[in-house]
Amino acid sequence: MSRKTFFVVICALVVGSTTLAQSYRVRGTVSDSISKSALEQVVLEFQNVNSSAKSYATTTSSKGSYSLEMNSGTYQVTLSSIGYKSKSLTIDVNDNAIFDFELSTQPISLGARPELSRWSNPWSF
Repeated sequence: MSRKTFFVVICALVVGSTTLAQSYRVRGTVSDSISKSALEQVVLEFQNVNSSAKSYATTTSSKGSYSLEMNSGTYQVTLSSIGYKSKSLTIDVNDNAIFDFELSTQPISLGARPELSRWSNPWSF
């Protein structure tokens, strides 16, 4: 093995181990704050506080769980689901971690339905 090849292999190992050392598994569950039942299809967005860094997103499974690999850093986490209040908070990822969240219900309003008068409906006689 030539000296140049040896140097390239050593550099690749050092860079690879540094990159792997900064990646962590973040997992947890999302549940209803009152019933404590698991919530499926909740969107979780992890926006790195350092705007130039990578961001992540995932959804919960049918059992309300999520899991993803992400780099170390400080993240603004936003959780959202239909029928629930969105929730945002800040977390620090510097090791494998479990973050469990609860969401509060929010009534869905479809708006007021105007009453139709007899004269506004062309099909009524």
